[in-house]
Amino acid sequence: MDERWQDAYQRLRDFISVTPGIEVSKSFTVIPEKVRDEFYKLFEDVKIGLLKEKFPAEVTQAEALSENYIQAEQEVTELLKLESICTMVPLYRFLHDPKEALCRELTDPLFDLLTGKIDTESFEKHASGSIQRAFNDSFKLGYAKWVALSLVKDLQADKLFNVTPP
Repeated sequence: MDERWQDAYQRLRDFISVTPGIEVSKSFTVIPEKVRDEFYKLFEDVKIGLLKEKFPAEVTQAEALSENYIQAEQEVTELLKLESICTMVPLYRFLHDPKEALCRELTDPLFDLLTGKIDTESFEKHASGSIQRAFNDSFKLGYAKWVALSLVKDLQADKLFNVTPP
């Protein structure tokens, strides 16, 4: 069983308390360059831990969609000799790295928790709402995009047409 996100959070807080130069307060945050990588690694561990602990089914579904979407994207790109298939940046992130995309939703709430603006319960509530909304929106849009690409592939399209809207 994976560790609880609170364990990763405690390691982050311990790192902050023993590392000179790191200051985290309600009004500002200072992270010296020489410890920034370690700080953000621990910071990401907290976000990944929460995601895995609270949303394992969503992560599994998102990763399955991602895998299928990327395969369809590559096949359609080759089929129609395209340079790439464009989509909105948040959706692109979700379809190409769903964990990272969902973890982005946790950055501000986690800083709010670190600075004492919110407590652990509020963090979990806010984070869960943000993750669920982001997952629902991105999964629906991503699924529709995957279906569209799959249809193009399955119908063995040989031309691409563009209609300019009025």
